[in-house]
Order: sequence, then C-alpha cells, then structure tokens
Amino acid sequence: MRRSIPAMSPILLLTASLWTLGAAAAPPVQTFKDWALRCPDEVGCVLEQRVLLEDNDRTPLLHVALQYSGQPRSLNAILRVPLGVLLAPGLTLTLDAGAPQNIPFHHCLPEGCVGLIKISDSLAADLRRALTGQVSYRLADGRNLEIPLSPLGITAGLRALQRRP
Repeated sequence: MRRSIPAMSPILLLTASLWTLGAAAAPPVQTFKDWALRCPDEVGCVLEQRVLLEDNDRTPLLHVALQYSGQPRSLNAILRVPLGVLLAPGLTLTLDAGAPQNIPFHHCLPEGCVGLIKISDSLAADLRRALTGQVSYRLADGRNLEIPLSPLGITAGLRALQRRP
C-alpha cells in the first residue's frame, strides 16, 4: 500500500489539535455507547474512545480517534498511548479472533506516542462487525499491555461521522 505525505498532513495537524481539546472549551459531544463524536470547529469531527486507568481518570492508556480527511475523503485512525513505549514493535489492533493489524508509531509528543493508519474498507467493515477489540503495545521495560477497545456504538458513530463535513 502506498502512503503519501500530503494526504497525512491533515492528520498530523489533527493530532496536535486533539491533544489540546481538554485545555480549550469542550466542543459539543454526541455519544454512541462507548464512542464519542466531537466536532471542534478548527479540526472537523472526530469519533473517539479513551481508555483510562481505573484509579486515575487523568491517565489515558489509549486514545483512539477516527476522522475523515483528504481528497477523496478517507477514514483514518490516530492512536495515542503514553510515553515510555518501545517504538519499533508499534501498536497491534486485534478485532475478535482476526489477524492482528500492525500500526507503526509515527511520532511522539509530550502527551504520548502516536500511531497513524488509513482505515481500509475491509478494516472498517471488521470494526463494524467486531464483538471485541484490543490494542496492544510494549512498554520500555518489556511488558506487553493489552488494552480493551470497545466496538459498542462504533457503527452508529461512524455513520454520524460520515455525514459530517
């Protein structure tokens, strides 16, 4: 699969903007079970899910954001995890008992390390059908973290996201 840098540049702008959403006035949110649709004016709409530590809701273990961008419009995923991860193995997305999808890390920010992937039609269909999901990554100390990713609400959320500009 061929990737072009210009098609990814709106996503790079999005990653910087997403991490500052908490500091600015909160954009309107529409909830679809475990997914939230946010539409801040400056970056377009984003369907997202955050997985936080149980004892500290300020520490995200995983932030997944889905957004349409580019011409023609394509669905992209931005996954952010905390600093202190091994970069070479990247992230792994597993849906149900399907084949794991490797997502390489693109860059790290003070808020965490970011993986980017263009969502193919087949992966989008798998996301809509999935009963379970998981994102895993390896910490710098060698431990592997397996973070549950809930597919509940993603079909309705993606439908709403697709209707937005």
